[in-house]
Amino acid sequence: MKIKKIKRHLIFLFILLSLIIIPFTFSKYYQQFNRKITLRISKPTYTVRFNSNRNDGNQEETSTQEFIYGISQNLNTNSFVFADHYFQGWNTKNDGTGTSYIDEQEVLNLTSEDNGIVDLYAQWVTGIAEMNGIYYPTLKAAINAVQTDGIEATINLLANTDENLTIANGKNINLDLHNHRVCGTTTDPTFTNEGILKISNGTITMTKPNTGVINNNSKGNLTVTDVTIIMDVPGGKQAIYNDKGKLTIAGNSNLSSISTIRATVQNVGPGTLNILGGTIVSTGFHGVQNNGTLNIGTQDGNPDKTSPVIQGAQYGVNSTSNYSFYNGIIKGVTEAVNSTSKITQKETGYEIAHSEEIIDGVNYKEIYLSITNTVTFDPNGGTVSEETRGIESGNEIGTLPIPIRNGYIFDGWFTGQNDGTQIDEHQVINNDVTYFAHWTNNSVAEIDGQEFTSIQNAINSITDDTTTTIKLLKDTTEAFTVQAGKNIVFNFQNYTVNNDEGTLPVLTNNGNVWISNGTLTSDADRAVIDNNPGGNLYISGGNIISTGTRSSIYNKRGTVEISGNAYLSATAIERPVNAGLDRGTIHNIDNGTVIVKGGTIIGIHQYGIANEAILILGVKSDGNISTTSPNIRGETYGVANTRTFRYYDGIIKGINGAISGNITEREPNTQLINDTEQIDGKTYNTAHLEPNP
Repeated sequence: MKIKKIKRHLIFLFILLSLIIIPFTFSKYYQQFNRKITLRISKPTYTVRFNSNRNDGNQEETSTQEFIYGISQNLNTNSFVFADHYFQGWNTKNDGTGTSYIDEQEVLNLTSEDNGIVDLYAQWVTGIAEMNGIYYPTLKAAINAVQTDGIEATINLLANTDENLTIANGKNINLDLHNHRVCGTTTDPTFTNEGILKISNGTITMTKPNTGVINNNSKGNLTVTDVTIIMDVPGGKQAIYNDKGKLTIAGNSNLSSISTIRATVQNVGPGTLNILGGTIVSTGFHGVQNNGTLNIGTQDGNPDKTSPVIQGAQYGVNSTSNYSFYNGIIKGVTEAVNSTSKITQKETGYEIAHSEEIIDGVNYKEIYLSITNTVTFDPNGGTVSEETRGIESGNEIGTLPIPIRNGYIFDGWFTGQNDGTQIDEHQVINNDVTYFAHWTNNSVAEIDGQEFTSIQNAINSITDDTTTTIKLLKDTTEAFTVQAGKNIVFNFQNYTVNNDEGTLPVLTNNGNVWISNGTLTSDADRAVIDNNPGGNLYISGGNIISTGTRSSIYNKRGTVEISGNAYLSATAIERPVNAGLDRGTIHNIDNGTVIVKGGTIIGIHQYGIANEAILILGVKSDGNISTTSPNIRGETYGVANTRTFRYYDGIIKGINGAISGNITEREPNTQLINDTEQIDGKTYNTAHLEPNP
């Protein structure tokens, strides 16, 4: 029993220890696992510390840059300066025996130590010129080290220098000034070249009078590219003196001189001067003096007016020999060149163009190459006064002509006949080209297929007394006049003409007019139609409607004939006191004649017809007494007459009475029949003719 009891106690103790030890152990391993996961996710970072490493007794300078392990990055650009020294790169050892890196080199994983520091030390060399990794204390020393075997050697200038230099025959040097300056200090030129010399990227100047900046001797072959050459010493000579050698000026080189007796560039025959680019300026004499071979620009088929630029206080180019001119612009105060006849070679198809320019208050004469392009303006169905125009290549087209096309609105000039891109006055012309007028059809009227933008334009196009038909093509708002002597048949094609001129009738007639359809209407304080003295108006159909205060037709000593199914109505109101009869839908005055053979005439407020001259209703003795047509109706009287009224056909209606005034003549053998009629709830008195019993 005692042994069993002990076993039970041991088993209990084992279980208890398991419950304590296992969680503790699991927690320990979980923490280690979590730490490993964390380490794997977080990348180490490190710092590169740049050291100036000048060892000149001054305090050491440093700068830092942060890096992440596993990510490549460019080193910062060196910001340290060491007088009379050239920065060569970085090294992990201050004495240069470690690992080297160039400036701004892309690097990766310089250390794997988290938060580690990598020291890089600036490496310096003395000297101002470098060639093939060797540094020289002077530019002259580097040039002297070049062999005379004709093999090209590249020299890099590392700092400004004041020297006078000679390149011997047989030496071939590519000198990159690296934006530094070379200045001559003796009466010799800054550079004297007898070999092959290419100079780029910097400035060359001179401090002494009575000398030039560069002399290129007879054996010399000199090319300057993107170089500034300045001769600004009083009494100085040329920026470049090409003494029978070969000289090429290219890129964005800028040459200038203030000499009043020497050109900025002088080419002595049989020397060759090629000016491919850049700017040459003389503020005291000629830009270029030439008696050798001179080529300005390159023959490439497309002259560039902007480069090179040659400018002189007298001539831009003064040449005693013939030369070629392919690119650029030449400027001079006296003249651009001493003689354009000396220019014997130029771009095919191009001619010398002349202009003038004000520079610093001084007027310069200029020449450049240009080709005259022909611009053709195609009116595309219209007409245009300027059909062609000559434009210098590269210039804007300028103010555009305005074409005309009856019945159309001009939309602009386009590159295609029916599509394309619209141009404006700033369009640059570089070749022969045709532009097309585009139109929006705005035709209102037509005569024999010719369209017009207004009825008046159509009328004005008629130049004789031939009877002409004008067709209306759409509804329009217009006031128009038919001049005396014109015979016009209006075919309004059931369209409407409304008056948009409040002080004018829709139609003012002084000629002979026929109307058979359509609608003329006005809400203005004027009649729809004014028929003036001598005017003859024939209306056989259509509608003449006044919704304003005046008549549909105001006949002033002319002749008006109404027939067919014509319909006239007006809301005319009373005339001023002592002004004669109140207005009717037709108002006839001063010996005018109105003949109504048919149709309907309604006066909504006043008379159907107000007659103060001659009024004829119907056709006399035609064998037919119509009691329905013409139909005359007025809100007061159908006909108000004070003069001559001849009544042969039709019916007349009025609330106050059918007729006011006397009938001068009736159809023979007829009697006047008076009656009443209800119209729109109103009682009208009526009158018509019937044969005598």
